[in-house]
Amino acid sequence: MKLIKILSVLLFIFSSSLKALEYSNLEDVNGLEVGELVDDLKVQPNEQGNIRLSKLLAKDHKLFVVFYGAQWCPICKEHLSTLKAHYAFIKELNAQVLAISQKRPKCQRETKNKTTAEFLIDIDEEHKVAGQFDGLYQPDGAKRSMYNIALGAKLKKAHSDKSKPIPVPATFITNAHKEIIWRHFDRNYKNRPSVKAILKAIKNA
Repeated sequence: MKLIKILSVLLFIFSSSLKALEYSNLEDVNGLEVGELVDDLKVQPNEQGNIRLSKLLAKDHKLFVVFYGAQWCPICKEHLSTLKAHYAFIKELNAQVLAISQKRPKCQRETKNKTTAEFLIDIDEEHKVAGQFDGLYQPDGAKRSMYNIALGAKLKKAHSDKSKPIPVPATFITNAHKEIIWRHFDRNYKNRPSVKAILKAIKNA
C-alpha cells in the first residue's frame, strides 16, 4: 500500500513536469488585447542583469515591445534593422523599444551585432514574458524541421532551455500604467507592421 502511494506521487510529479513543457498551438494564441494590463515582470535586456518593466516605463512614457524568432529568422533581422534605422524618431516620441526572444545570451549578442541595434534586446529565458503576452506557441514537427534545416535555427541548441516554443512576431505598445494601447498581432510571421504605422501609433497613443 505504501509503495502504491509512492508510485502515485511520482506519477503525479512526472505528469506535472510533462504538462509544464506543453505549449499552445499557433491557432490557440491570441495576444493581449488593447486595454489589458501587463504584469511588472523582470526582463534581461543586457548583460548587466535584470530590470523591471516599470523601471523602463518610468524612464519613458511608452514602451514598444517587439517579439521575434531569433538571429536565424531573416524577416526578423530585417524588421529589427528597420526599427534600428528609425529608432531616433521613436525616441523623439518618448518611447523605448524592447525586443524579446527565447534564445541564449550568445545568440542575443549575435542578433545585436548583426542588426547593430541600439535599443534593448531581452532574453526571455523562462518564456514568461511571451507567455504573459499570450504569444508563445509550439510549432509543429514540420515547421520545426523547416526552421532547423532550411534556416539553420537549431531551436533546441539556441533556446535557453530544452523546449522549442517560439513567440508570434507580435508588437505591442504600453503606456506608463503598463496598459496595452496598441498592438499588431498576426500569426503569419511574414507580416510585420510598417514604420509609418508604428510611428503613427506611438504618436497618437
